[in-house]
Amino acid sequence: MLVSLEFGSFLVYPTRDTSKIGRDACAIVDAIKADRLANNGRPMIEVFALRVAAALPTAPFRGLFLADVVLIPVPRRAPLQKNALWPGMRLCDELVAAGVAAKISPLVTRATAVPSSRSAGLGKRPLPAAHVSSFSVAKQKLLAHPSFLLVDDCVTLGSTAIGAASA
Repeated sequence: MLVSLEFGSFLVYPTRDTSKIGRDACAIVDAIKADRLANNGRPMIEVFALRVAAALPTAPFRGLFLADVVLIPVPRRAPLQKNALWPGMRLCDELVAAGVAAKISPLVTRATAVPSSRSAGLGKRPLPAAHVSSFSVAKQKLLAHPSFLLVDDCVTLGSTAIGAASA
């Protein structure tokens, strides 16, 4: 099990910040997670990916986007249902469309559900080990990729990301 993971984040998700800025930031994250329409009528994930792409040349995490990087979307908390929204995959699709990466490979899938981190409350969220045991990974295909980048719509504490990377 990994104990740390190099990561980059475009936004901060201030789960306990009750100020107007904190509430606005949470509203943006909620809109991204649900892929609601932005004020300009475009899907929020598309708007977000375009902003990431525009900021990438100066972003501190630009080094994570290597020339041959393969984007791997991080699964939601439960196995994907037919026609369900997968924000991580949508974000990968939009990042590729924005020219940030060339390929997506959904090599990590959720085999069994874990409790929702959002509703679990502080101290009761699933730990990385719970995530590792709930994932299925196409490891033979993973070995064929020279570099990969896990993409998640929202990182709060990092348990899901560390679980996915460990798996």
